[in-house]
Amino acid sequence: MNSNQKDHSSFNVKLKLREHFLEKLNEPKVLDLFCGTGGMYKHLYKNYEYKGIDIDKIHDEDKCLKMDNKQFISENDVSGYNYFDLDAYGCPYELMYLLAEKELPNEFTLIVTDGSPLNLKRNSKLKNFKIISSIERIPKERKIPHLYYFYEDIFLNFISKFCEKSNTEPTEILRSNNKGINVYYWGIHFKRKRRGLSGT
Repeated sequence: MNSNQKDHSSFNVKLKLREHFLEKLNEPKVLDLFCGTGGMYKHLYKNYEYKGIDIDKIHDEDKCLKMDNKQFISENDVSGYNYFDLDAYGCPYELMYLLAEKELPNEFTLIVTDGSPLNLKRNSKLKNFKIISSIERIPKERKIPHLYYFYEDIFLNFISKFCEKSNTEPTEILRSNNKGINVYYWGIHFKRKRRGLSGT
């Protein structure tokens, strides 16, 4: 779903999830990667350091950039942000993978809207999820009956791979979903792993 489609389904659920994780950070610095018309900014983020990115539409030319979010992540230093909002509706994995490749702060939060369950209900193949197909070692053209029922395991396995790549570990994971149980809302708080001492 792009930002021309209906924004912020289950808005109150999403708002409470974000509020919870904002409270975990001393100085939240928000990178809103699907900022759109600024629903969350107006209700929540306006009191914090903030940058919005959206390829379709933006709500404030001074605080936002109208550009592809994957391009922004690839070309910019994001270590100054500690709160990443990926209100994607569709599949967020490629963007999350790009973030895992970047230098990230010692402590940060990911907020993710994931519409993958809806796609998995409609199509039991992973051809639209190349990264997941690779991680799970499942041929993308193979049809797997009831793949939707494994969605949460698939997502959490992806998070474990994210942690390996970014040298982090989750300290808290919360999730909710819409009434149709085809869009999930995740909040994950991460801390960088401590490197072990030599010889231990």
